Amino acid sequence: MQENSVTIELPVSSLASVRDSLPNASISFNGNGFGLQIPAASLDYQALAGQLNASVEDVKLSVSVAKTDQNTQSGIQAAGRELGVKPVAAGFDFTLVAEANGKTITIASFDHAFVERTISLPKGNEPQSMTGVYYDPATGKLYPVPTTFEVKGDEMLATIRTNHNSIYTIVETSPVSYTDTAEHWAKEDIRQLSAKLILNGEDDSVFNPDGKLTRAQAAAITVRSLGLTEHSGAKAFADVGPSHWAAGWIGAAVKEGLAEGIADDRFNPDEQVTREQLFVMLYRAAQKAGADWAVSKPSLTGFSDAGSLSPWAVEAASALIEAGIVQGNGGSLNPQRHVSRAEAAALVRRTLIEIGFMNE
Repeated sequence: MQENSVTIELPVSSLASVRDSLPNASISFNGNGFGLQIPAASLDYQALAGQLNASVEDVKLSVSVAKTDQNTQSGIQAAGRELGVKPVAAGFDFTLVAEANGKTITIASFDHAFVERTISLPKGNEPQSMTGVYYDPATGKLYPVPTTFEVKGDEMLATIRTNHNSIYTIVETSPVSYTDTAEHWAKEDIRQLSAKLILNGEDDSVFNPDGKLTRAQAAAITVRSLGLTEHSGAKAFADVGPSHWAAGWIGAAVKEGLAEGIADDRFNPDEQVTREQLFVMLYRAAQKAGADWAVSKPSLTGFSDAGSLSPWAVEAASALIEAGIVQGNGGSLNPQRHVSRAEAAALVRRTLIEIGFMNE
């Protein structure tokens, strides 16, 4: 079906039956330049029915994908100019609504899955200088989302993976050239994550690769890596006011279980992050994305300082080592050493590639 908008209605009872008999099954459909694949197990159907005061058999799920109208497209263009990126595809609005007995609920996010959405582009675009973004009409801003690119026939297919429903498009980013990374060992990691809007330099020309990563920066990078939405209404910390540049990212990191406060009322946003703390954040991010990295018997042989790992970081370090993300340095993990911005770039990029959220 090749239209500018597509709407289908599905009985929730049928989706629940599919989920029960084929847990890994998905519902897929395509329109003019877009596609959507929803895992049958991505929603809690019983909870939806409860919110509608109905039985599962009475609930219908309406799935809509529509090309954005001119006003929204103008907003996307304006947001792109502010961010220094150029939209290279139409915007598409993905909407899910549950309905029963005259009542409706708009489903803003998925409980247990990062859902795949595709946007078609002309073949010949350069994937390394593009990324998917979602547009928030309330803030008028664009935010990065995990995106991979693949050439299929005469077109390039961008696959976006997120756990929320939003307005999505593909943008072309400006070439990144930091004066202090030209000869750095992590220059490619830094370049690619900057092009994907996950990392920022200290200014347009300086990245400071050997500078230390702060807790606020780690929260922002991890949340952006997964394409999660900012959440300023999460648990309040006395040292993270609403005007703090990372308030929304910290709120999202705490809400999604990626990070925790230092104490009940403090986050210590400017405190430097240790390597083992970043291991744990990335391990949690991978689990959030659906990676099956459970470690039944942690093995840290080969690292002379494995004994200096904190007990709460052993599983995360073991999982990242087994996945090839953490490689150590001269036979050492250096878990208590503060992580540099360059090291963080390398670890984040390896994680995203390993979980299929980024091209190599």
